[in-house]
Amino acid sequence: DGMRNSNCVAIAPTATPDTPYVIITEIRLENGLYVVDYETHNYPADQPNMHVHMFFNTVSPEQAGSPGAGPWLLTWGPYGLPPFTQYGPANRPADATQMCALVANANHTIIPNSGNCVNLPDQ
Repeated sequence: DGMRNSNCVAIAPTATPDTPYVIITEIRLENGLYVVDYETHNYPADQPNMHVHMFFNTVSPEQAGSPGAGPWLLTWGPYGLPPFTQYGPANRPADATQMCALVANANHTIIPNSGNCVNLPDQ
């Protein structure tokens, strides 16, 4: 019938965001603390209090910033540079499997879909 059955589907390339975002690149366990390496991108120079919220994946992204209940901890900008080392296995909820990061504004509201989650190392 002249029609070729092709399983090939063109996938549009994913654009690199031009808005602020954070990427956790590695998490390792050192001296009883998680050492979380991360990179921030596209943070505007005119918003020096923009930062990162770190949280376990037992917290939904909607709860990981104001007015959510959290818990989350602060890093980047006025709250310190990478790596993030404020959480350890002692803080880890029993059902948490990942550490997550999202970009947060000065008022602690978060920017949806501005970060990632990475598996936690085994204790």
